[in-house]
Amino acid sequence: MDKSFHFRQPYVAGLLEKTFDKKRFSHAYLFEGERGSGKMAFALELAKMMLDTTYPTASAMSKMIDANAYANLYVITPDGATIKKEQITYLISELNKTSLVEGSRVYIIQDIEKMTASAANSLLKYFEEPHPNVYAILLTEQINQILKTIISRSQLIHFQAVSKNQLHNELLQAGVKDPYAALAPLVTSTFEEAMTLSELDEFHQMVEIIKELGNIMANRYFNAFIYFRDKGQFIGRDQIDLFLQLLVYYVKDVVNEQTSQALLYQDAKSVKELAKRPPSEWLQLLEFLMEQHAHLRYYPNVGLMLDRIMMRLDRRSYESS
Repeated sequence: MDKSFHFRQPYVAGLLEKTFDKKRFSHAYLFEGERGSGKMAFALELAKMMLDTTYPTASAMSKMIDANAYANLYVITPDGATIKKEQITYLISELNKTSLVEGSRVYIIQDIEKMTASAANSLLKYFEEPHPNVYAILLTEQINQILKTIISRSQLIHFQAVSKNQLHNELLQAGVKDPYAALAPLVTSTFEEAMTLSELDEFHQMVEIIKELGNIMANRYFNAFIYFRDKGQFIGRDQIDLFLQLLVYYVKDVVNEQTSQALLYQDAKSVKELAKRPPSEWLQLLEFLMEQHAHLRYYPNVGLMLDRIMMRLDRRSYESS
């Protein structure tokens, strides 16, 4: 098992490795934990243990399992808002057929709490009968919404919530540089989402625009409104939520600098200069930005909102001169 699994969930990683060493797999596992805790990644790793005779050596089969392209692996996800009875009955019919590929079979059901009552009952009936070499891995964020009989027939494994600091460290290990590695976990929920965001050019552009806006406020050499009109044209309704969050974190950095706390925009020289101004200025600006963000959905024209924000940044700059 890759060391990243031990880093993210040390208890779960150790438990599954011991299970693999003994080759004593339960017929059903229930992975319970918050979104972003790595349940699906561990489910696929457990599936490799059960299906790939060459594990832990990397193989073509392991790559197929990662891509959900292996015949003896079945992954069920919600169809819309729920997992429907038809999905479960189809799964059971496939499991009852003779497989074209020798060996064990594994099925993974994501968000099992979203099963309809009829789907849950169909799965329970299948659970109650022994099925040699067929293994279930069930994933949930809401264990209190699952039938107790399903819980009692599964080996329950709890996943600890992943901290933002841990995601930050994982991104650094994956080669993402700060401040992107520090900021991405604050606006996403999972390592995968944070990694995807950290690779987007738009994300990089937003961070650089915000740092330059800080330079403009600190050095008063240009106009934030004009600068943003030139560089921030790509920020529309789909991007403004992220942009405002990143801007809020920049202003929080100024406050953090004043109270000797760690910074997110560590390479932004303007933060130290801006922190020389009265704390009340930044607390008022922070309140203004958070108010704008909270009322975002009520703005029919996000361009006007951004213009208003840039004018406020300009006023903050020149009132302090």
